[in-house]
Amino acid sequence: APDLLRRLRESAAGGSSSIDKCWTTPRAVALYCPPNPLPRCPAIQYIYPQMAEVIPIGSDHAGYQLKERLIAELRALGYEPLDLGTHSPESADYPDYAHQVAARVEQHESDRGILLCGSGLGMSYAANRHPGVRAAVAWSPEVAKLAREHNDANVLILPARFVSEDEGVEIL
Repeated sequence: APDLLRRLRESAAGGSSSIDKCWTTPRAVALYCPPNPLPRCPAIQYIYPQMAEVIPIGSDHAGYQLKERLIAELRALGYEPLDLGTHSPESADYPDYAHQVAARVEQHESDRGILLCGSGLGMSYAANRHPGVRAAVAWSPEVAKLAREHNDANVLILPARFVSEDEGVEIL
């Protein structure tokens, strides 16, 4: 590694060392070449790591158990769920969680979100008050697909009292 760094520095400075290609990330260069990181040069092909999509998810007490299952499923699919609550099955007010998820979508912090409550209706009323949020209650995979394709839904709402955990995963 020290020889490679020396050769990269010489190549970048127009010196005698020649390197056809070197793959690295800007962060790696900053970490391994302090205090003077390598200047950008054509020999270095910078790789920008792709971050997992963050999907905010929230529920009231009625959707708590299904939310926990969906968080595990999202992780298995390569997403990074952001659990905004509730964090227990004890009674909770759905608008608190609906507004948190919808605000992240509204402010373009996330492209989409997931909400769960007993019927799905309360969450949809609260979430759809946010400009740019198109929250859709889906009780089957077909309804979810249509909401996404035809209505550009960006927040999925599941009626936790009317779908099983397996159905919820399938809708996801």
